[in-house]
Amino acid sequence: EMDQSAISAESEGGERAPQTSFEDEEDEVMVGANTEDAQRLKDSYVSQCMTLNVPPVGPLLEMMERCIEQGESPAIIELKGNSRELFHKRLENHDVQAMVAALQASQHSLITALVFSWNNIS
Repeated sequence: EMDQSAISAESEGGERAPQTSFEDEEDEVMVGANTEDAQRLKDSYVSQCMTLNVPPVGPLLEMMERCIEQGESPAIIELKGNSRELFHKRLENHDVQAMVAALQASQHSLITALVFSWNNIS
């Protein structure tokens, strides 16, 4: 069952259509959610990356910045390793460790799912 508070759409063929105006993106966002939460999550993520000496994942930072600019907060973080942006730089354990530590530190409660399929994590 889909969360009614998240923006989502399905095409007639049952495939997921983009939830926002960003083409080729599959980010699901909570409209009208507190952007302070999204900013706190981004700041926490950058801090955790520095602490763990892990470079931030570009597509994740871009998604967070778009949400903040548009007054939204991410509901699903979807970083598939077979995407155009991550195909040659798939997530590894340390990347996910920084993301999870940021979620815990920021106490961001609006994230409903993390999707890291087709990456190099164990």
